[in-house]
Amino acid sequence: MNKNDTMQDWLARLTGLFAVLVLLYFLTAPPIMMAAVKQNGAASTPAVYQPVMSIILSDFGGPLLWYCNSVWHMDIILFGEEAGPPWYVLALYSVVGLVLIAAVFFPFIRRMRRRMT
Repeated sequence: MNKNDTMQDWLARLTGLFAVLVLLYFLTAPPIMMAAVKQNGAASTPAVYQPVMSIILSDFGGPLLWYCNSVWHMDIILFGEEAGPPWYVLALYSVVGLVLIAAVFFPFIRRMRRRMT
């Protein structure tokens, strides 16, 4: 095993960990925001989850808005057009989703390949 392989292993693990943390950040945002609203009685969210609210309010918030409303029943109502998200939003979410999935599974696939050889 040379130095390059150990560096790649370390980088793959770090990338996988980062992808898992980003995924957990978005998946746990709705329950934490709901708890903050119930506790404070206002529609204020913790500052760390303000990027989630900014995404929900933008064009790119369609899938995240669906997740908050359908899965967690947060009943976020946005006023304006009821049109679906633009094509570039869907393309971006698809690419980001595939990159996150690949980043999570890359270290495991690499390890399985090494064991087979």
